[in-house]
Amino acid sequence: MIIESQQGLDESDNESVHEAQTHHVEEQVNRKRQYESEDESSLALDEQKSAFMALLKERNPSPFSMWDLEREKLMDDTRFHLVKLEKDRQNFFDEYIMSVGDQSTDSTAQKPKSKANDPEALFQSLLDLHVTKTSEWGLFSRRFARDKKFTALPRPERESMFRAHLKRLKEGGTPIDKTKKQQDSLKEREEQVRREMQQVDQERARTKRALIASESTIAFQDLLGIYAQIDMEYYQLLQYTDISRDHRYALCKNMNNQEVLFYQHVEHQFQTVVLPKFHQAIEQFLNNLFRRTNQSFQIDKQLLFDLFWESGNFESLKAPRSLLQHTDDPHQVRQFWFGRFVDHLEHLKRHVLDQLEQSIAECSVVKFQIKQVVNDLTARLLEQEKREPSEKEIWEYLDMDEFLDILNRDSRFSNKNGFVDDEMKQLVLKEHLQQWILQAQKEKGGALDRTIALAAGGSIARK
Repeated sequence: MIIESQQGLDESDNESVHEAQTHHVEEQVNRKRQYESEDESSLALDEQKSAFMALLKERNPSPFSMWDLEREKLMDDTRFHLVKLEKDRQNFFDEYIMSVGDQSTDSTAQKPKSKANDPEALFQSLLDLHVTKTSEWGLFSRRFARDKKFTALPRPERESMFRAHLKRLKEGGTPIDKTKKQQDSLKEREEQVRREMQQVDQERARTKRALIASESTIAFQDLLGIYAQIDMEYYQLLQYTDISRDHRYALCKNMNNQEVLFYQHVEHQFQTVVLPKFHQAIEQFLNNLFRRTNQSFQIDKQLLFDLFWESGNFESLKAPRSLLQHTDDPHQVRQFWFGRFVDHLEHLKRHVLDQLEQSIAECSVVKFQIKQVVNDLTARLLEQEKREPSEKEIWEYLDMDEFLDILNRDSRFSNKNGFVDDEMKQLVLKEHLQQWILQAQKEKGGALDRTIALAAGGSIARK
C-alpha cells in the first residue's frame, strides 16, 4: 500500500511539471510571434527590400525565370513575409533579375578585353599573321625579337607554340583560310536562307491571292444561281437585276472574269437542266409516233424534226443566247435545236444497236449450236470425202428461224422501235454467226477429235 501511494504521488508530480513546461513554451512562442510582428511592422521599405534582396541572392534564381514560378519557392522563408505587398515583392524580384542580367552582360563584354591582355593570345595572333608552312623558328625569332606580342611570352613556351602552330599549318592549312572559308560558308547559308524566305513570302502571297479569288468566285456563283437566267446576257444581269444590291456582291464586284463565269454558268445550266428536258421531249414524241404509225425513224431527219417542231412539246425550253450567237433570229434558233435533235437521234440509235448486239453476244445457246453444227459437219466430210466443209456448206445447215426464236426471248432483241427493224436484226445476227463459224473452224484438238471419232454414231446437223 505504501508503495502504491508513493507511485501515485510521483505520477501527479510529473503531470504538474509537464503542464508547467508546456505553459512556459507557449508563452515563449507567443512572445516571439509578438516580437516578430512588431519587428515586421516597424521595418521600413528599404529594410524590407534589403532583406528580400538578400533572400533572392541566397536562392539565386535564373535571370530567365518568371515571378510566378519563383514565388512558391520563396514562401517558406520569413524574409519573404517581411514585404507585405505582393506588388512590392514582384518589383524587387524584377529589379534583381535586371541587375543579374546586366552583370552577366558586363562580364561577357569584358571577356575580349581579358583575352586581349593574355600573352598566349597575343603570341598566337602573331603566329596567325606571319607564320607560313615554310617558316623557321630562328628567322621568326630574330624578326620579331622586339615585338611586344613576342616578348610577352617566355622563350620555351614561344618555341613550343611556334612548333605546334607550324605542324597544324602543314596538316590542314592556315587558320586565316579556315576562317575565311567559314565566313564564306556562312554568307552562302545566309543568302540561301534569304532566298528561301523570299520564296515562302511569294508562295504565301500567291496562296492569299488564290484564296481571295476562290472566295470571290464562290460568292459570284452563288449570286448567279439566284439572278442569272438561260436566255440572259451579261449586261442584262448587271443592269436589270438586283445583283448589285445584294450584300455578297461586294466580295466579287472587282473580279475581272465575271463575264466568263456568267457564260460558263449559263452553259452548265443548259447542259444539266434544259437539254435533259429536251431529250425527254424527243423520246416521248418518238414513242407516240411509232405507237400511232409504226413508222421507221430511218426517214429524212429534217422531215422528222419538222414533225417534232410542229408538235410544240418543248416551247417552254430556252436556248442560251451565247450559243445562239446573241441573236433572236427564228431561223437561227430552229437550226440550233435541229442540231441537238440530230445528235440525240444518233445517240438513241447507237444505244438500241448496242443493246441488240449485246443480247446476241450473250446468247450462249446459239453459239453452242453453231459449234456443234461445224464440228459435226467437219467430222462427216472428213470421213467421207477427206476434206473440211466450206462456209457456204455450213450456212446451209443453219436454221435462222430457230435462232430468231431463241433471241426473241430477250427483250433487248425483241424490243420494237423505229430505229431497228427485222431486216436489220437479221443482218446483225448474220455478222455474229459468221464470226462464230470462223472461230469454230479454227478450233483444233479434243472436242473436234472426239466428234470425228463419234461421227459414225449419228449426226446433230440439220438440213
